[in-house]
Amino acid sequence: MDCGTEGDAPPGPVAGDGATGRIPLAVVVADRNGLVSHWSTGARRLFGATEEEAVGRFVLDLLPVSGALPDDAFTLDGAYAADDQLGPDLESSLDGRLNYPAAGRARLSVPERGRADVLWWAYPLVGQGDERLLVLAADAELLCSGGPDGGSGAAAFERIAPGFALHTDFPGADELARRLPGILPGMSVAESVRIVAQVLELGYPVLEFSRSTRVPVTPDWSVARRTERPARHERAARAAAQGLPVPEKSVAEPLRDNVLPHIPPRRAGCDLATRRLSGTRAGGDWFDSVKLPGARTALVVGDVMGHGLDSVAMAVQLRTAVQTMAALDLPPAQLLRNLDSLAQRLGDNYLATCVYAVYDPIESELRIADAGHVPPVLVRADGRSDLLDLPTGAPIGVGGVPFEEVRVRVAPGDRLVMCTDALVEVRGADLGVGLAKLCESAAHPAASMDDACDTIVRALGARGGRKDDVALLMARLNGIAPKDVAEWRLGFDPAEVGRARAAVREQLHDWDLARLTDSAELMVGELVTNAVRHARSRPIRLRLVRGDTLLCAVDDDDHTLPTLLSAGPGDESGRGLRVVSTLAREWGTSRTTAGKTVWFELTPGRC
Repeated sequence: MDCGTEGDAPPGPVAGDGATGRIPLAVVVADRNGLVSHWSTGARRLFGATEEEAVGRFVLDLLPVSGALPDDAFTLDGAYAADDQLGPDLESSLDGRLNYPAAGRARLSVPERGRADVLWWAYPLVGQGDERLLVLAADAELLCSGGPDGGSGAAAFERIAPGFALHTDFPGADELARRLPGILPGMSVAESVRIVAQVLELGYPVLEFSRSTRVPVTPDWSVARRTERPARHERAARAAAQGLPVPEKSVAEPLRDNVLPHIPPRRAGCDLATRRLSGTRAGGDWFDSVKLPGARTALVVGDVMGHGLDSVAMAVQLRTAVQTMAALDLPPAQLLRNLDSLAQRLGDNYLATCVYAVYDPIESELRIADAGHVPPVLVRADGRSDLLDLPTGAPIGVGGVPFEEVRVRVAPGDRLVMCTDALVEVRGADLGVGLAKLCESAAHPAASMDDACDTIVRALGARGGRKDDVALLMARLNGIAPKDVAEWRLGFDPAEVGRARAAVREQLHDWDLARLTDSAELMVGELVTNAVRHARSRPIRLRLVRGDTLLCAVDDDDHTLPTLLSAGPGDESGRGLRVVSTLAREWGTSRTTAGKTVWFELTPGRC
């Protein structure tokens, strides 16, 4: 962002009605992972790090906002030696515990500049956006020239402290609030409004010169480059409306932000964690996780070659296609073949790498196929880590190249790490160096999945100058214990329906889930009745799986999927799935190699 806060004229805080402190401000934004996502020109001048060096690094490694750290020790690579004696623990704002702003003052050593005295204001952010922390900082030494009381510069300098005040506490507040978006990074109007509203609610930044003198802070707009300049996205809606060219970047970046989904931290038999690091060029890196029948989970990471709007749009299409094909329960190799065909239909210039895995926590098995992608790392529970030896195949979009599936046995506690190549590529070094570093960092002991991801990011993703996006997906393969799985084989006799209901009732009683018995029995009876009517030669399989939910699945060898119908008073059929749809937490159907599966879930806490 160039926000017009870099004017050469010294600031002039003045007391009196409507007075404001005009200061060149550094503006830094950190994302939900605590990584710097925006580093302004003012931040470069104040802290000595370029945007390329700062973006993607942990914000606490770069800023002197160390409230809970010892007063005489905050060092990283010898870059800073800060003494922060003001403000509460800023670090807590990165994990959601801080719901109020923090402010502080710190002396630090900046390379090629010497000692500096810095004032800072930090705002925790909430909402749908990726932004989680806004930090404003200023060089306090610029205020040495005098204070609002007309006293000596040195005396005023010693009394200056950063603080907060409701924006209604001073004259001209509405005008200041209107101009506040001018210091924010280029973003949509909605995002700017969201952040500004939180800043105003938590407290407008002020300079405190004494107990009675508090001067609102505004950026030095003497170089008006941003004040009257609309945000990048506004300039793009406006250009399109006028029939003018729209920058690639104006559309690609917000679209990229929507490529990566919110993945739940738990699936049946596994825990998940993800990280996304945004590079300076919008790219087509993406990941996803899809819930599959039989308590299985699909895991996928892909990377569209190239940058800009075309690559991001291609990633959106491929991710959507993978979700659709995964829901059909296609084997990994067949899914990649279908994805390859789709890419060719979209155009000759579309190429992407992709790795697709299906985890079966009951069988303790991974089925994986790779299309030219970085191989996943498997970290064993005993600490060993290795790259999986997979037939890599060709990238998606090449056409006419077969894909092979590999089955890998896993054990409870193993972790699967999947990423895009930008995480392991190091300029001027062999790819093997980055892959070895990935294996080493992935095997490092960690207290949680998030900590494990952070360890990898610190080791590989926090280096400066990263131009490409990075996508990281990690799964801890917990498995499902045999005691939590019950299975029966049923014949084609209608009497098997009663046997199935009785077996379910007894099993739920043994699992102390008797409160689910009535609903489960009724739905199992409907599904088994349908299977008995349509099964041909193979036995019907009934399976119950106990976990965070109760899963019931019925398999038969008929490939025709049942559909939800509206049954009238005189109809003899059509009510079975209506009953399941009404009572189940979730339900679904999918084809298998041998026929089909119909399944439903119940929540133990609900009937």
